[in-house]
Amino acid sequence: MLIKCNTKENSPENLKNYNVTPNKNKESNPLMCSIPLNFDSPRRSPRKLNFANSPSHLINKLSFTSPKKSSAVIGLHSVELSIYQSLKASLTQNCDTHIIGREAETSILKNFIGSHLQTAQPGSLYISGAPGTGKTALVTRIMKTVIIHFFIEVLLAILRIIVLDEVDQLESKDQTVLYTLFEWPALANSKLILIGIANMLDLTDRILPRLQSVKACKPQLLHFAPYSRAEIVNIINQRIKEAGADTLQVIKPSAVQFLAGKVAAVAGDARKALDVCRRAVELCEIETRKQLRLTSRSPSKSPRKGSNHALKQIDIPQILSIFNEVYGNRVTTTITENSQSLPLQQKVLICTLLLMLKHSKTKNINLGKFHEVYSRVCIRQKLQSVEQSEFFSLCSLLESRGILQVKKTKEIRNSKILLRLDEEETVEVLGDKDLLANVLEDRVSLKLKTSKD
Repeated sequence: MLIKCNTKENSPENLKNYNVTPNKNKESNPLMCSIPLNFDSPRRSPRKLNFANSPSHLINKLSFTSPKKSSAVIGLHSVELSIYQSLKASLTQNCDTHIIGREAETSILKNFIGSHLQTAQPGSLYISGAPGTGKTALVTRIMKTVIIHFFIEVLLAILRIIVLDEVDQLESKDQTVLYTLFEWPALANSKLILIGIANMLDLTDRILPRLQSVKACKPQLLHFAPYSRAEIVNIINQRIKEAGADTLQVIKPSAVQFLAGKVAAVAGDARKALDVCRRAVELCEIETRKQLRLTSRSPSKSPRKGSNHALKQIDIPQILSIFNEVYGNRVTTTITENSQSLPLQQKVLICTLLLMLKHSKTKNINLGKFHEVYSRVCIRQKLQSVEQSEFFSLCSLLESRGILQVKKTKEIRNSKILLRLDEEETVEVLGDKDLLANVLEDRVSLKLKTSKD
């Protein structure tokens, strides 16, 4: 059978207008194919219609970007975390900031360096004080300012300034190195300004007694007392203010006061106070980040725009926990290392103070009465006592080591003596239980000649 097709009429161009309705005007011929046939090669897949809502068109419109969050929430979280980061940076020990509570020491140090540079005269200065009292920080800061100011004079005079931090590390059997260093400025035609820094208050008196016999070799002395509670509070508040967090009270004022009291009662070490604050901020930041991650996973719990989402605050419990955990066991160790082996007179002084505190209703011991009881204890223990002026110097030495606190008055005799350590820590620092036991049993020495107490 032959099938006849009209290829012109049934061309692909005419398929668009093809009508399947039979043509009534033409005669019906069973041999004629009224349905157009296409003999081209068939396509592997049918032509896809380009409809706007077809799956292929919709896929091209898909977007894989994260859903937009509320700008208020993002802004709040970023500000919250940035405050913690600023605080940590400001609470570092090496932060270049104004040194609080050392106005008198600053004046003495500036005058010493400035006068020697102006007159081109050699000299030596020994700076002592407990750790964390600002000795090295102040010297470094002043050297930057004073040296620049007198730069021309330094060049003309060809002076040399040597600053030796922890100069006591050069201590030897015969002290040859230390003697040589402090004798250099006294040599003929010397152009040396020597500044030695150490924790020991009596280094030049006890370890280098030969310097006292030669006036030219005797260094000028500058002592840094431990920071008081008020000074530590000011130091911490200054760092908080520099971080821009003073109005937010990330660390509550009550917590700052509490920490300052704890540190001042132990050794007055400002670095320990800054370390505790920085650690508290770190823990607070970690806790905040955890909460933010949980909030981002739970959209229903995310803070709404305009809600009052306050910063996490650091209070007394956090400060106390960190202080006890991180520094509680190091306090006595540090004092013991600094005190090394206490001289006998200082041991007797501490034992006498414990004796008086054991049988006294007040913790403030009058210096005059303290010296009288001490003298009686020395007699009964068959030891040589010292005069009141030297006794006061012994108290100052123990204060520099963080063991005592001396509240000075116009009359030295009326000064008040306080013990900074508790009984267990004092016994550990003392290191002589036999002497302590003998003195604590000596109630006879408490009977004062000048008082009925």
